[in-house]
Amino acid sequence: MKYMDENSFMLWHKRLGHISLKIIKRLVKEEIVRNIDFADFSTCIECIKGKHTNKTSKGSKRSSELLEIIHTNTRGPFPTPCLNGQKYFISFIDNHSRFMYLYLL
Repeated sequence: MKYMDENSFMLWHKRLGHISLKIIKRLVKEEIVRNIDFADFSTCIECIKGKHTNKTSKGSKRSSELLEIIHTNTRGPFPTPCLNGQKYFISFIDNHSRFMYLYLL
């Protein structure tokens, strides 16, 4: 991976969950983050990929009520544990509301 300067816009964009340029400029104005170098501002491939939508399968429908269908996923072990030592996570997503719970294990 290419080295990024600590003040790089793209580094902070990724660290802060791919937030927009407008929000990062507001954080700089409010002095929440300092010395951001906007010279490396470019198109973020991950943001573009995240905005793509998959075509739904023929006949698949979204549930009509909360908690009617729950999707779950587990991942891990990750090579670097969280601060409390967790190396796994489990997620639960409600099909109707798209609300998600994430638990570290």
